[in-house]
Amino acid sequence: GQPVAVVVTSRTVVADRARFPIGTIAVRLAPFAGDQIAHMLQVWNSTNGAELTRRGLEPLTTDLLLRYRELAEQPLLLMMLLIYDSDGNALRQAAESLSHGQLYERLLTRFAEREVAKHHAALTDEALEEAVAQELRHLEVAALAMFSRRRQSVRAEDLGSDLAVLMPEAFRSGHDTDLHGRSSPADQLLGRFFFVHEARAQRSD
Repeated sequence: GQPVAVVVTSRTVVADRARFPIGTIAVRLAPFAGDQIAHMLQVWNSTNGAELTRRGLEPLTTDLLLRYRELAEQPLLLMMLLIYDSDGNALRQAAESLSHGQLYERLLTRFAEREVAKHHAALTDEALEEAVAQELRHLEVAALAMFSRRRQSVRAEDLGSDLAVLMPEAFRSGHDTDLHGRSSPADQLLGRFFFVHEARAQRSD
């Protein structure tokens, strides 16, 4: 007997797998502007500042985040940057020694480590390392699929074809099942990792 508002979030790159009831309001979040990045950082520092100080860490500053603006303007990647720095001020140190590409690789590696640990908590250190390497090899196939086609994007069908040739074990192991039924290895890969994605639309008028 009470009004209810339901919010379902999705990455843009896999939003087409969702079914929306008629009348559903859909909102696409635009990349963060500089003041929004600063506000997010202010919330993060005010929430975690005491713990960071207790661990002898320096709080992040907006100008440091804006060095990686193409990452920081994406809400998920901004959160990944904040989490990354909470481990020994890693982002602050990276600003002095790492290229953007090296930093992005480290963010992806940390993300893969958390994903593997979340689904396979009982792995030994050696098995965990191999599982993380396997996740990153899937990403390498996605990068190769775009590079070989000279495109900045790849369709799930094309990625699936490449995975079938380069990593046939992904198909032999079977497909995971989710709320939408069985999903292909390519769909799983695109859904598991964050990809910078640009949505475009054209209107007849």
